[in-house]
Amino acid sequence: MTNTPNLPPLSKGALAAYGSLAFPLAFAGIPLYVLAPDFYAAEYAVPLAALAGVLLLTRLFDAVQDPLIGFLSDRFAARRGVVISCGFVLFTLGFALLFHPLAAAPLAWFALCMVVAATGFSVLAINLGALGSLWRRAPVEKARITAMREAIGLCGLILAIMLPGLFQQSLTIKESFSVYALIFLVAALACGAVFRLWLSGATFDEKPAEAQSADRWPHKVVKTRDGLFYVVYFLSMLASALPAVLVVFYIRDYLAAESYLGGFLLLYFLAGLAGMPLWRAAAARFGAGPVWAAAMLFAGVVFAGAVAIPPAGAIGFYALVCVASGLALGAELSLPPAFLSSVIDRRRAGAQTAGCFALMSFLMKLALAIAGAGGLYALDLAGFAPRADNGAAALARLSFLYALLPAFLKIAAAILMMFYLFKSDKEEFHEKTVGIDRIGGGYGARRM
Repeated sequence: MTNTPNLPPLSKGALAAYGSLAFPLAFAGIPLYVLAPDFYAAEYAVPLAALAGVLLLTRLFDAVQDPLIGFLSDRFAARRGVVISCGFVLFTLGFALLFHPLAAAPLAWFALCMVVAATGFSVLAINLGALGSLWRRAPVEKARITAMREAIGLCGLILAIMLPGLFQQSLTIKESFSVYALIFLVAALACGAVFRLWLSGATFDEKPAEAQSADRWPHKVVKTRDGLFYVVYFLSMLASALPAVLVVFYIRDYLAAESYLGGFLLLYFLAGLAGMPLWRAAAARFGAGPVWAAAMLFAGVVFAGAVAIPPAGAIGFYALVCVASGLALGAELSLPPAFLSSVIDRRRAGAQTAGCFALMSFLMKLALAIAGAGGLYALDLAGFAPRADNGAAALARLSFLYALLPAFLKIAAAILMMFYLFKSDKEEFHEKTVGIDRIGGGYGARRM
């Protein structure tokens, strides 16, 4: 990738314009994968087991198509604007229609809208990440680009989780989600216009000549020791996906604190937003890799402590868990993409940038599929039912899936990341870097 050390720093306006698309994409998080299934279960009496089956199939389809989307995005990089426009139409249309179900066949409607919205989201998210990596700028701007994008995404997510509760104070649940979808559509169109304006004037690094004829799979990353990054990322995402899928059930049915649901989620994401500058400063001093590993270890310890929370109690302690785990979220959102971008630069895999980010997206969605379907099936087998009186065994199963299992996975991911960094530092001690500082222990340690 072209080295551009003499370019002036990117302005905050340019960073915000690039990251603007992350605002509507944030609605594909908790609203799409948590609020929507709960909406269908509560308002249209769709069984949890049926929703779990649909979620598994649609999410697996969505995950499997990511490598193809990445391949095609790299193959038709010259027409990336058209590709992004197609993804934008699919995403906004699928999301808006999801909350206007066909009453005669709600499960089929849910599946169709999820596939359409998820496909559009994949196209947008993969290309947004690739553009951030290819954006012509000095290497030290990597963390700023990623942090701005993720911060804007968190702002969108905070709004996305607050609006339903606010609307439901004066509207029915169905009316609330109908207005919710309309507001999303307006915000998406506005952010899409800002992003297109940025895209028309941005300059991107040319693909390295030696990679022009290479196959489009991100083999330059996967077939090296840096492929271990993806293993760490998958374990971390699986650990994050379980609480994300089960958080509504945990707060409403385990803690018996449904009225605090919006407040808990707000605490979590506000803490993530507030923690981003701290993690970025730490990464500038110690390196992105070690800081990410520390964040995963911290998150694991926090969730291990959450196991001690008894049913229908310790609401104050859970609020502290939300703040602490939210702080870790800031690192896990901003550091892995910047880390991967540095790997791509060092491996001279610029022609496969979208493919590299597509594999990252694939693993995230695979984790969501496993957590969503597996978590719901496990709860169903334990006799758990939403909005009902559940026995001790069902609640214990919920606590295990929400807190203890994620804690184990996070700690395992942190240990594996530290092994990866140690191995990289040892093998790369005498290797020269390509326009960037190292990405592991010393990688980006003082120039991120």
